[in-house]
Amino acid sequence: MKHTESGKTYWNNEGAYQELYDTRNVSDTRATKLLDALKALNYEYFNNGNCNVTVEEYHGFSKTLTIEDHYKEKLEYIQNQVEDAYDAVEFVIEIMLDGIRNDPHPYNDLTDHVLYYISTH
Repeated sequence: MKHTESGKTYWNNEGAYQELYDTRNVSDTRATKLLDALKALNYEYFNNGNCNVTVEEYHGFSKTLTIEDHYKEKLEYIQNQVEDAYDAVEFVIEIMLDGIRNDPHPYNDLTDHVLYYISTH
């Protein structure tokens, strides 16, 4: 599996599997759904700083931060389809919940794993 170099991102058209990431001609429905999920997650992180991914839930005097359903479904789909991406998804979830917005590595890693899967299946 190739890895996107440090300091480079798919958002800046420098990903290890950039050509596959940019493709619009994927005939496999599962691959199309995986690409759509990746692109939505990357867009939210790089364009919006993940401002839309979390929801605050209040329980009496305590507050819980959770992943918004739209993004949770995308992450779960990736985890269910790409076994090798499980840890990468967990890391992205951690980044989302912690509000970290200055480290693209988890998103590159997740994207590399999923694109490698698509390219080999």
